[in-house]
Amino acid sequence: MKLTELIKHLHAGLNEYNSNLKITGIVEDSSYVLPGNIFVAISGNDQDGHHFIQDSINKGAIIIVGEHDQKNLSVPYIQVDDSREALGELLYAFYRDPFKNKKIIGVTGTNGKTTTTYFIKHLLEKHGYSVGLIGTIGSEINGIFLASSNTTPSASTLYNLFNQSNDDVILMEVSSHGLVQKRLHKIPFDFALFTNLQKDHLDYHETMDNYFHAKSILFTKLRANGISIVQGDTPWGKKLLKKLALENKKIIRVGCNVKSTFRVYSDSFSEKGFMTKENDTYINITSPLPGNHNIENLSMALATVQQLGVPINSVNTYLKDFKGVPGRFEQYILPNNIGVVIDYAHTSESVDSCLRTVARLTPNGNLFSIFGFTGKRDKTKRQFMLEKALLWSKKVYLTTDELHGVPMNQLKKETTDIVDSLFSNEPIVIDMDRTMAFEKALKDAQAGDFIVLMGMGHEKYQTVSHYPVKSDKELVDYFNTKLT
Repeated sequence: MKLTELIKHLHAGLNEYNSNLKITGIVEDSSYVLPGNIFVAISGNDQDGHHFIQDSINKGAIIIVGEHDQKNLSVPYIQVDDSREALGELLYAFYRDPFKNKKIIGVTGTNGKTTTTYFIKHLLEKHGYSVGLIGTIGSEINGIFLASSNTTPSASTLYNLFNQSNDDVILMEVSSHGLVQKRLHKIPFDFALFTNLQKDHLDYHETMDNYFHAKSILFTKLRANGISIVQGDTPWGKKLLKKLALENKKIIRVGCNVKSTFRVYSDSFSEKGFMTKENDTYINITSPLPGNHNIENLSMALATVQQLGVPINSVNTYLKDFKGVPGRFEQYILPNNIGVVIDYAHTSESVDSCLRTVARLTPNGNLFSIFGFTGKRDKTKRQFMLEKALLWSKKVYLTTDELHGVPMNQLKKETTDIVDSLFSNEPIVIDMDRTMAFEKALKDAQAGDFIVLMGMGHEKYQTVSHYPVKSDKELVDYFNTKLT
């Protein structure tokens, strides 16, 4: 594509440039610059892309876009007010609207995004749709799985994925960071889903109101006929419903409340399923995943797929071969008859939901919880996570989660400090080696008990452990073999 075709999409002050330059791609990370690319310099939280302008030129960038004054560059420079928006505008033009002929579903919320998208994907595929997925575990486009490091990838990655996709539907987990950082600029959604809002990411957003505002940005990106689907039984869900009503959005309210458009009947609500209604017929739905939180995820999924023609009376049949979600309430029984659950729970509410569900699965057994605090992340939730874990557990083992550049000894000190100051008399063991913490729990547990590994889910370990494993699943598999 020629520069003249792209440049009309920017409202920018231009230096001299060659309008016949042939553009080969657009990137915001200098590591990925190829000859003929436009490099868009973005000022981030940790790094400023303007510092990498010369590096991108050395790699073959032929146009630079940025916000700061730049002089004496060997290639044309386009100065803009907002690099993030400029990036979206350029990508939209370069890929010539890659969103045509696709239904796009965005799911946001603190917890439940991944499971909800997996439910939707499975049900739509059973009904005959081809479905792409972009999310925390990875992306799947045209049936090919691609690894991912972020819930919502960079803008250039997103546009490239959409451009490659021949899928009928694209499902996307939408993070608050991605929304605030405008990674989804110009992406139009047919459905926007809100699962819940819980205490998390306050290291970034600072307040819950800011966090709520960030999440609500998704609903400004709906197409003219787009539909908002909101879990409306929580205070934040109700607040969003009021906001959307004032904006005259088309809304489907999901929940037990009598005002719900897609209603879950509370007198039928159980760990294994719920009752809903379609065309004046009551239908019992069986959930393949236990727990009230998964009932909420499934009900959100059903409210969505119903709008795409999936009959609710087909759902139980469709769900019979649902394989679960990697790292989300995965259950194992070891040879010594000790159960293990792997879950991604990383907020106080999700820890409570996870452990509450395990406790109901083993009413006569004890729970032993293992999780860690994350480096450089929201410290305000740590106390509440520990309180919930202690509520359900005979013993809690605090260990390593993700370091994010924090030295291990510093994270250990932070962990020890919170225990010494607030929980000194509680049954808590600190072992920063996650595999050794698991081994200690195995020694303390007896047949019929459950060990619950939380926080990492599907993710790979960032640290070297005593035992040669790189994830919670590998850890369980290792000890399963060892105990056989």
